[in-house]
Amino acid sequence: MKRSFQLFPIFIFCVGIFNCSNPTSSKPGNPFKDVDLQVLTDSTLAITWQGDFDSAVLVSLDRKVGEAAWQLNYKNVPAKQFSYIDTLHSVHTDTVYSYRLRLNENDISSSFSQSVALLSENCVPTDFSARQIDKSIIRLAWRDQSIGEAGFRIDRQIGDGNWQIAYTKADSNSYEYFDTITTSSEIQYRIAAYAGSSLSAFSDIAKVSLGSLSLTNLYFGNEATFEVMTWNIEGFPRFNTLTISAVSQAIKALDIDIVGMQEITSATAFQQLLDSLGNWDGYRSNSAAYDIDLAFVYNPANITVNQYYEIFRHENAFPRPPLVIELEWQGIPIIIINNHFKAQGDADSQNRRLEASTLLENYISTNFSDDNVIVIGDFNDELTDAQSVNVFWPFLSKPSAYKFTDYAIAQGSSKFWSYPTWPSHIDHILITDELFSAFANSASVVKTLLIENFMSGGWNEYAVKISDHRPVALKLAF
Repeated sequence: MKRSFQLFPIFIFCVGIFNCSNPTSSKPGNPFKDVDLQVLTDSTLAITWQGDFDSAVLVSLDRKVGEAAWQLNYKNVPAKQFSYIDTLHSVHTDTVYSYRLRLNENDISSSFSQSVALLSENCVPTDFSARQIDKSIIRLAWRDQSIGEAGFRIDRQIGDGNWQIAYTKADSNSYEYFDTITTSSEIQYRIAAYAGSSLSAFSDIAKVSLGSLSLTNLYFGNEATFEVMTWNIEGFPRFNTLTISAVSQAIKALDIDIVGMQEITSATAFQQLLDSLGNWDGYRSNSAAYDIDLAFVYNPANITVNQYYEIFRHENAFPRPPLVIELEWQGIPIIIINNHFKAQGDADSQNRRLEASTLLENYISTNFSDDNVIVIGDFNDELTDAQSVNVFWPFLSKPSAYKFTDYAIAQGSSKFWSYPTWPSHIDHILITDELFSAFANSASVVKTLLIENFMSGGWNEYAVKISDHRPVALKLAF
């Protein structure tokens, strides 16, 4: 809608829509009062101030554009002018323009005023949502639309109570916040970007009430990170359409970019899963010696697939040839190798797993020496075995080249192991050294997903409807 930019109505527009600033009070060392910002036209804005100044005193304005550093002494104007008009390419921008003032007199500068900023309608956080993800945890999520904000202010209202203004703040460029709450009342949230004393308009209000958990409450992925999950879905579909429905609900709620699956026994059911996922895509191999195949499902909105192929199709070490996918996520090339190693605890089966690890390590070092490689799957063995019987030693012996991201899970409580029926952790995610720095990022996470906690019947229902394995998922923040 076209708006008039005459001075008086624009002042109302600025406060009501841009919410540009709050008054800055005078304090020792800060001689400015009522520092404000007003939009004048589509390309100009005015920074205004009040105070008692000598006629010869100059005001020095610093300006900050987006995430760049402050432009010191951007403009110097007489203090008694009480305003400065700045010209921009457009005031309807997603870039935050911030200003701060100080007096310069006899080579002595005052302290800075509080900064004010232009936060246009294009800076308002969008897609704001609230969702329960645990018994007492609500996840707030939004899309950051602004460049150069100081952070995000979140207000909260519980039931019919008053709004808790600035209930909490989230860092600049963040996209989620986790609130812990115990009330059963309806809870409302709203969010705005801020810079200095200035605030954008608020997002739409997000509402949620704590209740019993279901598969739709599952949470793991987000748009800022790459997620991969390995999931042995025993004899899929274990319980016909009930399995397909439960797996579909879980994948959609988890919002993971790509899932590597093992034990897909029915091509028809796999296609039904893809159909139930809507815009997702996938691929199922069909070359196993017996019909429990490997597969991938992925979200093409986030991933571009270059090719699929199988390796070691005629090697006895691999009862199911590893399935490889070469893809790109946000322009980053990634290779994922999906596996299902030989089961059983006899010496021959253990030797086959060791040989499979040896062949796989040699294949990666020969063909993907400089690539981002992730190896996933049901490996049917434990990482923490002694070296003499550890089938993963070809990888573990080269810590500068490979890392099992879930090693800490294997060392930890059995509560978080992937195969609780025979308490052990046998589903793993391995990365090559090209991904070590991303994995070290504080936003990167690896977890065994306890999906049974989101089903009313707990583990018994999960084991009947879905699988005897839990999925293991990795989130990488590049």
